[in-house]
Amino acid sequence: MNLAILGTDSVVLVFIEAAISLGHQVVWLGDVRAEDAVALRRLCPTLTGESNWEIVLDHALADAVIVGQGTQHESERCERLKRLVADGISTVVAFPFSTSVLPYYELDMVRREMGGILLALGAWTQAPPLKQLADLIRDGHADVGQVRSLSWVRQLATSDRETVLGSLAVDVEALLDLVGNITKVSAFGPVHDSDDLAGLSVQLQGPAKIPVHWSAARDSGETAATLTLIGDKGQLEVAIPHFAKADSKANLDPWILENVSDRGVPVKHLASHDGPLQTCARLDQAVHARATGQTSTTGKTPNTGEVDWDSAVKTMEIVDAVQMSLQRGRTVAVHHQQFTEQLAFRGMMSIFGCGLLLLGFLILLAAGVVGDTLYPPLFFWWPGGLAILLILFLLLQLVPHLRGGSTSQQAESEGEKTGGDGDS
Repeated sequence: MNLAILGTDSVVLVFIEAAISLGHQVVWLGDVRAEDAVALRRLCPTLTGESNWEIVLDHALADAVIVGQGTQHESERCERLKRLVADGISTVVAFPFSTSVLPYYELDMVRREMGGILLALGAWTQAPPLKQLADLIRDGHADVGQVRSLSWVRQLATSDRETVLGSLAVDVEALLDLVGNITKVSAFGPVHDSDDLAGLSVQLQGPAKIPVHWSAARDSGETAATLTLIGDKGQLEVAIPHFAKADSKANLDPWILENVSDRGVPVKHLASHDGPLQTCARLDQAVHARATGQTSTTGKTPNTGEVDWDSAVKTMEIVDAVQMSLQRGRTVAVHHQQFTEQLAFRGMMSIFGCGLLLLGFLILLAAGVVGDTLYPPLFFWWPGGLAILLILFLLLQLVPHLRGGSTSQQAESEGEKTGGDGDS
């Protein structure tokens, strides 16, 4: 599989190394950050950074495009992603690429309409230890009993808004794998529009009835995060290593599980984090399935058992709810939704219909009060004018059917089925 790299960061560097280890090849490189140049010279010694990014829109260039943070502003990065997905380019994007949920909705809508492949890769995406911990939470532990609550403390060097919300998004993606869906969010800390989110504390809860507390602490340099599992008879603590750089083997370090209630119990090494390897393998499978006509209209890969982009959208809806909870100062319900062009059109028509009814009422009021007095002919033609507006509005409802969009209708149907699952 030939890959094009558009924008680099630490996540993309690890993905490149994983792809090369699986026998894939990087054929194009662009938007390279200065701090990534040394690692890229080792990984891709024959490539130099290109400036014209639109080359990657050529389907013949590569089988997939990997999009990282790069040097571009967030808005420019979002526009590039929209172009790639709209053109049907298989894409893997470093997660999160934005702290707002709106770009994820837009990309999800385009993905469903175009039937493209779009995968998100975060620091803990597909981490095997998460599966082990999810089983432990579900089945209980011999030493501490049934797990009743979780505490996730993220170590951060800075507390600026983008860093904190980005880290929260990465961690929430992992927490969804541990406790399932999250439907309620309570956030405490600085004012909602503050650029410094030091002291942010978040309480999460879902149908599993296992409360999750997330907070940020000053980086100690030892671990990226600490997960505490609080059970009936004690506590377990998981030390999560820093996400690997491409020029080290830190990604082979296992997650360490320790019984903090009984230090005499030996620590347990969980599986190593090989999420990038799994994502690369899934991408290869998805590209092959699409080439042979096996990919569904929603862009999901057959037989992978993964939710991919849907999980990224759900994660950002929770991050958006956190920001809303800070603004409102109360608990906020999380509503998971999926949008299509059909649903967006219906929303627009609903707004237009309400405006038309209001306009019709004002016309009726004006005609009845002043029409016969100030301008007698107005009394006779206003019903016809209002009828013409109503007819035009009804004709607009036929616009989606003129496209013959069976794919759009099927995507809408699937979106409606899953869109209400997380409502509360």
